[in-house]
Amino acid sequence: MALAAVALVTMTLAATVALAAPTITVKDGVTRVANGAQPSKGREVVALQEVWRVGGDEGEDFFGLITQVRTGKDGRIYLLDTRLAEVPVYDKTGARVATLSREGDGPGESRLPANLVFMPDGTLGLAQIFPGKIIKINLDGSPAGSFTPGAADPTAGGFLQLFDCITSGPDLVVTAEAIAQGGATSQDRTNYVATVDAAGKEKVRFLERKNHMDFTAFEFNEDKTDRVDFRKVAAGKDGRVYVAGYRNRYAIDVYGKDGKLQRVIERAYEHKARTDEEHQRLVTAVQGQPGPAAGRQGHDVAHRAGHLRDRDRHRRQPVGLHQSLGPRAAGRHHVHLGRVLARRRVHQAGLGQVRRRRQEGLADLDAGRQRRAGDRLPGRRDGAAGRRRGRRRRRGGADGSGVPEAGG
Repeated sequence: MALAAVALVTMTLAATVALAAPTITVKDGVTRVANGAQPSKGREVVALQEVWRVGGDEGEDFFGLITQVRTGKDGRIYLLDTRLAEVPVYDKTGARVATLSREGDGPGESRLPANLVFMPDGTLGLAQIFPGKIIKINLDGSPAGSFTPGAADPTAGGFLQLFDCITSGPDLVVTAEAIAQGGATSQDRTNYVATVDAAGKEKVRFLERKNHMDFTAFEFNEDKTDRVDFRKVAAGKDGRVYVAGYRNRYAIDVYGKDGKLQRVIERAYEHKARTDEEHQRLVTAVQGQPGPAAGRQGHDVAHRAGHLRDRDRHRRQPVGLHQSLGPRAAGRHHVHLGRVLARRRVHQAGLGQVRRRRQEGLADLDAGRQRRAGDRLPGRRDGAAGRRRGRRRRRGGADGSGVPEAGG
């Protein structure tokens, strides 16, 4: 099981150099912003200064796979551990003050949560992938209910995969995929981004893509896959919604609160060619999935920008490459109202090792979801010594021989 380290850092930015401005056109009421290959204000170098660190090989705290970090109004830092299905909570000094939720099917519990979000009513929401639903907990850890987006619609049926959930004023913006059985050998899937109210009733649908899957002639082709899934949607304070929904285009679609497309932000870029190792890793992952093996085709170039993150003043950040592509990530690009302002490169010792471990953790995430709390964390309540014993059991024995300790 991969270990992770989480660090709180401060950042200072270097000066930038102004370059060419983007080309802006308007067609059919939609503004299109075409940025060149270079950002208009050049490159920014970000120097990070570590304030504190938790986790890692020598740390007392054990993590499975940290996929989200949130800061509450109380100043505390809330982490989402997707593998362990829990929320470790830290104060400003790095001291662990609480652990919220756990893996399970009871009130306030989840399995494989994809995202952590502060709900409009002040509770914490855990977005569970499948079956898709949002589990709410109070900040003291007590259950606060749950709901399934779209369940308020009496015509809805089938299953739901919930990829993401973010707040937008009093509402939520969800990224999901509805799955309906089309017969004994087929499925109909509808990938969509929509606004729902606090009860899960859909209000506005921004994007919808339908896909009929015939398992008798199944084909996995990346070039035909433009599914909007994890971390590809952001919401502005003005209610606008930003979607990075294309595999082979560096493009962000901007929608108004009414669901109409207002703006498309694009950037010229060069595809990153996959190495033989990356390509083989993809092939192995696809072949390991259940279902027909024939007709699966990977692409020789990597996925474009991976996900969006909220920034102040309507800035959106397409971050790096898709998470499955390994540790060699591209720089980050900051976008302000459609203009790519600067490419930001981050330097901090030790983060490369953490990133590699995170990739390893993603690779065996499906296996990890089968574990149970008692099996994952022996001795977690017994202090640092118990946590270290638990880690040694997972590594294959106290002496590294692959033989578990007695009683393990």
